[in-house]
Amino acid sequence: MPSLLRMTAWLLLTLCSPFAAADELSQRLDALTLEVQLSTPGAYDKLESLRPRALAATPELQMRWHVLLCEAAISNRSLSEAQQALDSGLAAASKLKMPQLVAYMNACEANNLMMLGKYDQALETINKAIHGEDSSSALGLSLLRRADIYSDQGDLESALDDLYQALTWMESSRNKRPIYHPHPALISYSLARTYYYLGDFLRSDALFEQAIKQAPGNSTLSWIIQVNHTFTLMEQERYQDAQTRMEQLEQLVPKMDMLAQARFNLLFSKLSLKLQRYSDAYDYADSALAMFGDLAMEERQARARSFLAEAAFHLNRFDEAANQLKLARERFTFEQDIRVLAELDWIESQGEAMQGNHQRAYALQLKYHEAFAEQQETLRKDALLQQKVLLDKKIDRSRTQLASQSESYFKLHNQLMAWQVAASLSLLLWLIWLVFKLTGNHRGKALPDNHAQLNWRTRLELALANIDRTLPVVKFTWEGPPLSDKVRKRILNKDLRCDDLMLECGDHQLLILLEDASEAEAERLRYRLSRCLAAAGYRNIATGVARSHPLDQADSLLARLECNQIQHSLMLAEGVTRPDRPQWRR
Repeated sequence: MPSLLRMTAWLLLTLCSPFAAADELSQRLDALTLEVQLSTPGAYDKLESLRPRALAATPELQMRWHVLLCEAAISNRSLSEAQQALDSGLAAASKLKMPQLVAYMNACEANNLMMLGKYDQALETINKAIHGEDSSSALGLSLLRRADIYSDQGDLESALDDLYQALTWMESSRNKRPIYHPHPALISYSLARTYYYLGDFLRSDALFEQAIKQAPGNSTLSWIIQVNHTFTLMEQERYQDAQTRMEQLEQLVPKMDMLAQARFNLLFSKLSLKLQRYSDAYDYADSALAMFGDLAMEERQARARSFLAEAAFHLNRFDEAANQLKLARERFTFEQDIRVLAELDWIESQGEAMQGNHQRAYALQLKYHEAFAEQQETLRKDALLQQKVLLDKKIDRSRTQLASQSESYFKLHNQLMAWQVAASLSLLLWLIWLVFKLTGNHRGKALPDNHAQLNWRTRLELALANIDRTLPVVKFTWEGPPLSDKVRKRILNKDLRCDDLMLECGDHQLLILLEDASEAEAERLRYRLSRCLAAAGYRNIATGVARSHPLDQADSLLARLECNQIQHSLMLAEGVTRPDRPQWRR
């Protein structure tokens, strides 16, 4: 009997130990997920220590471990280690037959390519993650990464669309547990960067502050966000605020790996130059130069040399500055980076002027301005080329649709020819219908017609259910009498297009959905109709603009409209004016 009890206990321990080990590993991965999200140093080493246990665990735990290891390697390790983590994750995805792991690996690789400045390759890779097989689990992370790529490339409207879709996805999957999702502070930070590029500095500052609050104060992620906020303050020429923030950050530098430290030394060098703290700029640039040298990142080394040369000129170290400029120019000439080469000419012109070589300084300044003008012309041509590409795509779609319709027409025509004698009347009716069809408007309506028998909320739900893309929505509220027939006819006949949808939400509220319209067109409509309502005698007119998304419902869209309406009213009440778009300089 005792032997039977011992055998039973041994069997129970044998069966329960794998489950206990798996539960313990899952808890360890939960704790490390937050560390990876916050870019905490040491997370990669902790994950590496779990390698034997992770590779012997269930496929789900193996997949989580590979995703976390790749994200930690991209944030805190060298390029070779990051590539090893990527290759290991892709091999595991093939072995475990888990396509969702491939989506996470593609999102991770796109982040790595973006950090290296290879935006075209990064965009191609992230599109694989978004449109690939079983990509839904990594959709929020992938949309965030693609938004950052679009933002850095200047496609700000697409960046905002992806960011708000990422927010919608995270809200809809709140009760689900994805393998890895971005920290909320990262989305606020990406929105802040995008609105900064748009020139909306008021909203950008508010989002930066929100991101700083969302990230723990002692985390590396919080420090990174504060550093970038300092940089935006500098670019707005708010030097006093930037200097105060920078002095605080220098006392809060977290422990980080060599690559991150080198990047922020480079950024601090640039900020110190703008604050005319040339000794600090020289020290930061010299430290960054040494670190990038250890990491074999020659392009970043050359950038550090340019900052080092500028600081050396102001410190009267002219020989050293000239040597650093020479080395930087050799590298950027090899890279064929015209923009940075022009900046080097500007730096050298300042140094020549300090040495009294004014004729040489004038020639370099003239060369710099010519290069700057050429860059502006190139940017204009690139913008025109991008518009041409978009138009060509629309033309190709129209041609494809026309070819498909023509093919259908000829098939039907051949069938009808066999019955021509017996069915001449039917053929005539068909020809009349065909002429009407070919001369009519074949563009599919994304918005349903206004059905008078349905209430406005039902029509809004139908409209949101029928659209498969984003479109801007404008909301108006006012005080006074209901909308008159004269104003209603004026709006329908002069301000709206045939495919736009207008909903009257009660006597003092108006909702307009604009098909195939941009943010600028929505803003123009808001301004135009506000003046029209004011001229008609309506008082306290409040407006809001939001962009709907395929996952939107009426409540979520109306909530965003109300939020934007309140924010717009507060901005008007405070007399806030939107600054001009910043002029990008050195």
